[in-house]
Amino acid sequence: MKSYPSYLKEVLSKGRFRQVLQRCVAIGPEDFRAMAERARRYALRIQSDEEVVEQNRRLFTLASKNLQKDD
Repeated sequence: MKSYPSYLKEVLSKGRFRQVLQRCVAIGPEDFRAMAERARRYALRIQSDEEVVEQNRRLFTLASKNLQKDD
């Protein structure tokens, strides 16, 4: 079994992930629409921020390298 970082083990062991996931499942249509609209506005705002785009590139590159090490 894969080893997880200690902070993630804590979250998973306390059932926090399940609680958050359950809240997402139980969200009503009005709240969902409001959340989706905020997410859309946020995406539009940051997609033109070249610094944010570059940070994401570096993050995915790092993640990809780490995945390759695990294989």
